[in-house]
Amino acid sequence: MHCNQTLLTLYFSPVILEDNWVNECYKFFSRKHLRAKAWTKDAFLEDQRLDTIWIVRDSLFTEHTDFWKTVSSPQFVTASEIVASFADEAHTAWRSLKSSRSQLYRKLVARSKFNVLVSGTPFPLGPGTDAEGVLIHCGGSFDENGRWGDKLARSFKRLVVPENWDVLAFRVLIAPFYLRRTRESTWNGKWVVDVQVARPVPWEILPKSDHCSEEAAKRKYFKRGNRKETWGKIIERADKQRFLAWTSVYEEVDEEVVKLKGNSQCNKKIEEIIKRRIRYEKPSGRLERFVALIKEIIAIKERFIIVSDRLFLLSMAYYVLHFSFLTADHIGMQ
Repeated sequence: MHCNQTLLTLYFSPVILEDNWVNECYKFFSRKHLRAKAWTKDAFLEDQRLDTIWIVRDSLFTEHTDFWKTVSSPQFVTASEIVASFADEAHTAWRSLKSSRSQLYRKLVARSKFNVLVSGTPFPLGPGTDAEGVLIHCGGSFDENGRWGDKLARSFKRLVVPENWDVLAFRVLIAPFYLRRTRESTWNGKWVVDVQVARPVPWEILPKSDHCSEEAAKRKYFKRGNRKETWGKIIERADKQRFLAWTSVYEEVDEEVVKLKGNSQCNKKIEEIIKRRIRYEKPSGRLERFVALIKEIIAIKERFIIVSDRLFLLSMAYYVLHFSFLTADHIGMQ
């Protein structure tokens, strides 16, 4: 293969995003100054322009593809210089450090003068698990072959050992080169994410003070530490305390669940109990605040969705709203 002295900018992208990045390039840059092209062997050999960004789909990182053969050849290594590399959905590359994709990517990163990893989920399994893979695919290994410098390399090498892991120290170390888009991010004076569709800041509402319901829940389900108790049992007791703090109706529901556990009619029976008792029970502080909030939202004619991680709370919310003179037509539930 003949390869002239050339400078390259590589953008590694999933197959489904290849065309997107080619099109996006022309939204921000004139074709006179910068152009993006999908990588093929023939196109690459014909185009020696320095202002071409090569979009390389991740499937080309498999061994024995044209791309793998081209960038692994001695001629490419000696006659080409990689100016910059950008990797979209970059976290997919280091799922296995032994994969051919990871090994080839790290070789190219080691030769690139400027590396960028782009990902909405940079640490899928958490920083403690994924930090080492992310760092190696960005700046290389933590030795003389990496790009970190002695001080930073020593810090990262020590930090990624499980017994030394400290997420706060990790945040401090990556701060100089870790960038993220926020609700306040702008480009040329315009919001990157329009303020009308930006994710709102959650509004946390504390329940109305109600010591009676809270204490009743603790007395009913509190149990001093038992080393033999499984985490599942601990979580179950915590759930029951929360349910009883919401409504005293749960005490009868819990008794019925124990009797009908595994029975297909269990959920129907629970709904019957809630429906029968909820209108006569004195509402807890949590329910009072919940109903007041929903009434306020309906008064200003807004639609809303109630989301719960437990079916009992969702069933209870439905009947509470029903008997609070609210109709289900206003509500979406999931």
